[in-house]
Amino acid sequence: MPPLIAVALIVFLQIVALGAIFPTLTAYTESFGGTVFWGGVLFALVTAPKILLNPFWGRFSDRIGRKPVLIIMFGGTIAGSILWALSPVIGGMGASGLLVLALSRLIVGVFTAQAGVALSIASDTTTSDKRAGAMGLLGAAFGMGMLTGIGASIAMLAMGASLASIGWLCAGFEIAALLCVWLLLKETHHPGDAPTTPRIYELLEMAGRTGIRSILTITTLTWMGASVLIPTLTNLAVDRFGFDDKCAPTVFLAWGLAGVVAQGGLIRPMVKRLGERKTAIVGFALAIFAFMWVAGGSYTLALWGGMVLVGIGGGLVGPSITAMLTHTVGADQQGRVHGLNQSATSLGRAAGMIGGGALY
Repeated sequence: MPPLIAVALIVFLQIVALGAIFPTLTAYTESFGGTVFWGGVLFALVTAPKILLNPFWGRFSDRIGRKPVLIIMFGGTIAGSILWALSPVIGGMGASGLLVLALSRLIVGVFTAQAGVALSIASDTTTSDKRAGAMGLLGAAFGMGMLTGIGASIAMLAMGASLASIGWLCAGFEIAALLCVWLLLKETHHPGDAPTTPRIYELLEMAGRTGIRSILTITTLTWMGASVLIPTLTNLAVDRFGFDDKCAPTVFLAWGLAGVVAQGGLIRPMVKRLGERKTAIVGFALAIFAFMWVAGGSYTLALWGGMVLVGIGGGLVGPSITAMLTHTVGADQQGRVHGLNQSATSLGRAAGMIGGGALY
């Protein structure tokens, strides 16, 4: 299978597991006696380890290849998902169920750097003029995975499944992704001669370069804004916009579907016509308007319309900014620069999730 298609499939399967927890983690946290704030903290536990670890995973993939690093990562995330499923059982043995759940999220956070490696594979296999389109393809796979995961978890709960069973759902899709890595993905990067232990000063020097520093700052701020909604959107739909508990998570579907449309269909012609920088500016303008619409409205259309525009705006921004970043380094450093970008993403997400939960 062509590496770009294989890695898109792998991203899809992995993000199904991520998407399944979006409408359920806050509720699962509350079932153990936590609050919306603690839901935000547990979301952040998935994200926070990546701030430090993503550049190291990226550089490690530059050293030993993309495929073995992905295999290691999926082994860790499968373990974390199984621990989610067993949290009530272990909690019933005297341990804190909430603490066990938090540990499961931390394990997943340590081993979830697949996105950076996937982007590195896209960089390995495309020329610079086609890179934004490749990033858009991966973004569309991400969006479809998110939609499928959210839909699957909502459907399972509607059929009477427990919140704990979502962990088994996640583990199943991660096992499928691991098999795809093992059987379908060809190695796209031959190991270089970088040391196996990443040197922090090399990563800091790269992050300090003017062009890279600017893009990393933009990435951090972008995800900080978007991630405020992740632990709070379901509750917002219920408390402010009058949704019932079962319908509220479907707002995530509008967000995800709009992102898929943008990344799967809009990004290529817009980049071709406007270039990466102007396409990103258009995406930011749409997202800013959308957030203002949601903040100022109390009627259902404001929430649905706002989330559609957030999805479209984010779908234009993400691939454009990432493609711009790939042009700042050579082929031998793509893993490292994508790792740094994922660290910036994770920093923004962690701050937004914790801040969003606290503000709510």
